[in-house]
Amino acid sequence: MTRNEFLKWMGGAALATLAVACKSDNDKTPDAKEIDAPAGCTTSNAKIMIADNHTHAPHDVVVSKEDVAAAVDKTYSIQGAASHDHMITITAAQFMMLQQGGSIMVTSTEGLGHTHVVTVSC
Repeated sequence: MTRNEFLKWMGGAALATLAVACKSDNDKTPDAKEIDAPAGCTTSNAKIMIADNHTHAPHDVVVSKEDVAAAVDKTYSIQGAASHDHMITITAAQFMMLQQGGSIMVTSTEGLGHTHVVTVSC
């Protein structure tokens, strides 16, 4: 029996999809969601969100996947296109949280009388 004949016999593709969605916990093959899940910035740099960023000349920072993997304290400039600078420090413990797919929030140093909260996530 071909696959198409089997699907017709089972009631069509909808029933086949339902059968795949109802796998038991004992199945050894992970479902597609598990396979496609990102693994703590192993394939791409961290995502960055800078609160209260300046629209005319925004701050920016890159936290590389290599930095996440190294997991050692590191200080970054977030100057980006802004005319002034702030610094943020990510600790080894925070990098470990990122490796697990988590998010961290750090507050920048003060510059021109203000700070920014930077959210980093993997």
